[in-house]
Amino acid sequence: KCTACTAGQYSDQTSDGACKDCKDQAATGEVSGSMTSLDNSARDAAGDCVPTQCAKGYGYANHACSQCGTTQFSDTTNNAACKACKAEATAGEHATSMTTRDTTRDEAADCVPTKCLAGFGWSSSPSKCTACTAGQYSDQTSDGACKDCKDQAATGEVSGSMTSLD
Repeated sequence: KCTACTAGQYSDQTSDGACKDCKDQAATGEVSGSMTSLDNSARDAAGDCVPTQCAKGYGYANHACSQCGTTQFSDTTNNAACKACKAEATAGEHATSMTTRDTTRDEAADCVPTKCLAGFGWSSSPSKCTACTAGQYSDQTSDGACKDCKDQAATGEVSGSMTSLD
């Protein structure tokens, strides 16, 4: 007696064998225990198996998981799109310059700035923005360090006496 495969199963052969589990078809980024087969599918091929959850570092769309892009991350196992790193920008960090520092992209801490706002200097190790201190300035959004005020002394001004005002 033949019976139809149920959700989470498929059979890709004409046989008297049992249906196969979709969880064995999970690809990278797909949570194996979340694999199912769509109700409207024939359930006659492994391709009918789809995830309902993606692993951290992957985003979900159209019954598929894909790795988050270089300006995104996903810090939970879920069925949602990747989150934007620009939302993680903190004081002094240029939001649209936020990128991920490694390929896992599985936590908000993976998001780092590549540029800092005016008044902040950029440091590459680790990638972060820090406020310029007294005697320093940064007058534009850039990937540079804070500049010394003493280098801005005009004729008649003592370079060592140059400072910045709050």
